[in-house]
Amino acid sequence: MKNVYWIVIYTIILGSCSSNKHSVFEKNSNNISIDRTKGYKYINPLLDCGIQFKEITPFVSKIRNYVNTKIENGDAKIISVYFRHLNNGYWFGINENTKFNPASMMKVPIMMEFLKIAEQEPNVVYKQLEFKKKFGDCNYFGTDSLILGNKYPAIELLERMIKYSDNYAAGVIYDFNRLYTNDSVFFNEVMINNNINGRNPYDSVIIKDYAGFFRILYNASFLNKQMSEFALDLLTSTTFKYTIVRGINDSTINVAHKFGERFTDNDYQLHDCGIVYYPNEPYILCVMTRGSLDEPKKMDTIIVDISRMVYQEVDKQFKKK
Repeated sequence: MKNVYWIVIYTIILGSCSSNKHSVFEKNSNNISIDRTKGYKYINPLLDCGIQFKEITPFVSKIRNYVNTKIENGDAKIISVYFRHLNNGYWFGINENTKFNPASMMKVPIMMEFLKIAEQEPNVVYKQLEFKKKFGDCNYFGTDSLILGNKYPAIELLERMIKYSDNYAAGVIYDFNRLYTNDSVFFNEVMINNNINGRNPYDSVIIKDYAGFFRILYNASFLNKQMSEFALDLLTSTTFKYTIVRGINDSTINVAHKFGERFTDNDYQLHDCGIVYYPNEPYILCVMTRGSLDEPKKMDTIIVDISRMVYQEVDKQFKKK
């Protein structure tokens, strides 16, 4: 990859572009105030808040009816949905306490842990890490596989892990995190910060817990502002443009998201979770599904349908006339 690209990324991580990153006090048409950090594209840390902006009209019944119909028809064994409007806090969950295998979705907290290390030692992004062993299947999208025995800049591995969902790159970053943090320090902090305690998140997660990773990034409450912005920027560049993204009828809207896919002996699981940056009204949407091994495409269709229904509802309520 071109050196200039990594220089740009390194500049972002160091937060050298600090002009215009300041707090302002805004007033809307109803003289209701909300104080947030300005100058960032993907994060919006809440500093001080009064009464919220326009409330979103609840639409959970529409999504619940769809979910129940799909399960009753046998198109899926179980579907979990989590929605949160990031401006006013309205949220709902459907089957939100069901446990799923997160699969590749765990690359998000692995990334967060690495970036926490980089906050303390910015030069770690240039560290050359050796690809010593294969971790699962490569499962990459649109890039060449890593070569055993070769060394790669940590920041390049981080990009491959998120952008291409490269399992080999994830394994190298994960092993580096374990070695650097004496096995668990920052990772445990990520989990505790997101109220995931008492279980191995690689074995199972519930949807509301996982959605919390994106809230933490959006609010810059675990990583600093520059690192949180960088992480969400990277999550918008994923080459997996299906599921949630395909349900949004506007190619100009950015989506910072991560998918997960897992085949077991008994079923097929497909999930997607992220932030949809609808203009001035961003929201988190997560959908986790479990269905038949024989018809995995049905899970994709279900996530697309739910994403489309949610987008259309938000668009109907907030689209400027």
